[in-house]
Amino acid sequence: MSSQLVTQAERGVTRQAPPVKTLVELKEIATYCQQSGLLPQQMSPAQAMIVMLKGQELGLRPMQSLGHIYVVHGNAALDTKLMIALYKSAGHSYKVLKRDSKEVTIQFMLADGQEYEHTLTMAEARQAGWDQDFKGTKHTWAKMPLIMLTYRAMATGIRVCAPEVLMGSIIKDEAEDLAGPMGADIIEGESRVIEAEPEPEPEPQADHWALDDELRGQFVVRYKELDLAPDEVLQALTDDCGHPVARLGEYSDHHAAAMAALETFAKAKAEPVAEGLLI
Repeated sequence: MSSQLVTQAERGVTRQAPPVKTLVELKEIATYCQQSGLLPQQMSPAQAMIVMLKGQELGLRPMQSLGHIYVVHGNAALDTKLMIALYKSAGHSYKVLKRDSKEVTIQFMLADGQEYEHTLTMAEARQAGWDQDFKGTKHTWAKMPLIMLTYRAMATGIRVCAPEVLMGSIIKDEAEDLAGPMGADIIEGESRVIEAEPEPEPEPQADHWALDDELRGQFVVRYKELDLAPDEVLQALTDDCGHPVARLGEYSDHHAAAMAALETFAKAKAEPVAEGLLI
């Protein structure tokens, strides 16, 4: 997590585009990596191939891709160190102007001479819910708040001033936000394939809408548009179905009903409570 690690990641980015690998070659590499134990236990050779394909789009070699690209709920997501490395390999630079427990300010100097100063406060990060999941405070934010705030300041700053660096890719923190109440817990340096932690019962049905990327994505987008926190989303579903819902998979009704539950909860939240009506 130190600046030394970031430097190592930056040096690891290929400055010249590597030869493009065919699907057959990528399959061979993935198979060898699995047999050698270099692939995380949860990552299949097919997922490794997707990761390497994503890396090729960004100009990375196969092992660089496997080391810095994760699979999060079916999405290929970059780690922050890789994002910084790609930014610097494009000829840009940055300087940290301020970094304390309350805020991080970074000056981004682009290759064309333009400069952009970006500040992210801890209050803004918490207001956005970046330090929270459906269980409460994420342990990475609890243990390393300044590092997490710095990484998020880098990510949001680069997204604004040099979006072409990421070529539309998302980073792990953003993938975690999109996962929302599904409960992805994404940790630096751990498994490359990260899924929701298992709960004893009930398990989601095989055809549950929450397992469909498109439907789950629509649901996540809508609850963010309504400015609902993850705990409020679960409360909305609990109110709708009449039994406690701790995960999306525990909601027994269909997708349209879940969307309607969000609307109902948001409307009730926005309505002022009339005074003098309680007896």
